[in-house]
Amino acid sequence: MVDLLDRVELDGAFGTVKYIGSLPNWGDGVTAYGIEWDDPQRGKNNGTLGNTRYFSVDKPNSGSFVKASNKRLRFGRSFVKAVLEKYAGDENVSALKREIVFGSKKVESIGFERLNRQQATLEALESVSCEKTMVQFAGDVEKLPLMEKVKHLDLSYNLLVDMGELKKITEKMPRLRSLNLNGSQLRTFGAQIVSVEELDAASCGISEENLGKLLRCFPNLRRLCFAGNKLRSFKIEFSASLRSIDLSYNELSELPVLPVEELSAANNQITRLPRRASPTRILDLRDNPILSWKEIDMVAESFPDLEELRIDGCKLFDKLSIDEMTAMLVGRLSCSSHRGQGISKLNGSDLSADEIRNSELYIVSKAQKGQIDSLSQNRWEQLSKKYNLERKATTLQRHPDRFLVTMRTSSGDLMFSRVFLSTNTVLRLKGIVTRHTGVPVHRFNLYYYPSDIRLDDDVSKTILDDDIATLASTGLDNECRIYYEPHMI
Repeated sequence: MVDLLDRVELDGAFGTVKYIGSLPNWGDGVTAYGIEWDDPQRGKNNGTLGNTRYFSVDKPNSGSFVKASNKRLRFGRSFVKAVLEKYAGDENVSALKREIVFGSKKVESIGFERLNRQQATLEALESVSCEKTMVQFAGDVEKLPLMEKVKHLDLSYNLLVDMGELKKITEKMPRLRSLNLNGSQLRTFGAQIVSVEELDAASCGISEENLGKLLRCFPNLRRLCFAGNKLRSFKIEFSASLRSIDLSYNELSELPVLPVEELSAANNQITRLPRRASPTRILDLRDNPILSWKEIDMVAESFPDLEELRIDGCKLFDKLSIDEMTAMLVGRLSCSSHRGQGISKLNGSDLSADEIRNSELYIVSKAQKGQIDSLSQNRWEQLSKKYNLERKATTLQRHPDRFLVTMRTSSGDLMFSRVFLSTNTVLRLKGIVTRHTGVPVHRFNLYYYPSDIRLDDDVSKTILDDDIATLASTGLDNECRIYYEPHMI
């Protein structure tokens, strides 16, 4: 018998019965079901026919009418029936007919054989998968043995609505640790399942209010997946045991502050990061409309213990190459090639010491040229300490149109010092060098180190090879050292 709010399935689409009765178009002798579909694209109306409303829907145009006689329409069944059919049916048990002799009588052993095989099969299972098997209630669980080895149960995309029925099922699995309820639309809560530590509840259509009720049913959760539920906020109290939360594919506009080690909020509408510190070590912010480098800088402020970060696909990086994006991120954030000392894995790739150093020097150079948005004070102080950056306080800083250039050989010997205008070109500078050395401009190179940071492998070495560029456009400081290097003959 079908009741209102029962769950049904038709051609792979799931829905809830909202109306049972007749329709004028079909006549009094035809029973019609008014169904609201989980996927609105499956619907045809809002529960109305003509000028009459027969039921209401939560999502526009998600309703339709189906004849009760439709043979493709499927209704719920028991978990007991589903699990026996899948794991202990004749095709799985392969029971063979044999004769057993009791005195002078012969009887077939098929009943004993099937029962023994069923019990043995179910008792040996470590994982049970009844995905899309129309399970709506527990059934006579006394027909099932105690399945003490089962640690993983998949009941995704079924017709369950009552936590009480789910508890009856799991009581036969005392060591159950992982439960998959994806696609299930639970409505009745209260019963607790204390053994479960990992819960998947994606695409369940559960409101934030009911999510709180659901979490109270699992007091010992360590991992929760609640992706694809159209959440716009997440302000729910949960057990202190929870370590990992997946909130991807929702509609969050601001990243919530959660005391968890692992947080995924990919594919949301996040534009703002929290202004409070969080203990999160693994963070996924992929494919969000983050538009400001200031928010990127907040990653370091809000997640001081972060070790792994995924943040590619954000709108801020649309015009950057992968290499540019990586260099900007590594340079602005606190990274390390050693786990536990900063971000060591970015967008799925481990960071090397060379990559981190190159990116940090790139950021230093960009910042000093004024070519990037303002760097956070904390980050600049970190880089200053790491690379011994000095803030020069000279009279020339009052005259940004002038440069005091100290020319040295590649071995460091002083050649000359001279003041140049910022509008002077690199070729003008090379001409002065030619006067001092007698070497033509095409027979030597000039180079400098941003912020005078010189590393053993010369990774920060910047060659002045654009002869028509002005000194102001090259990134030189007001007081700078430039090095002369003749070509080898």
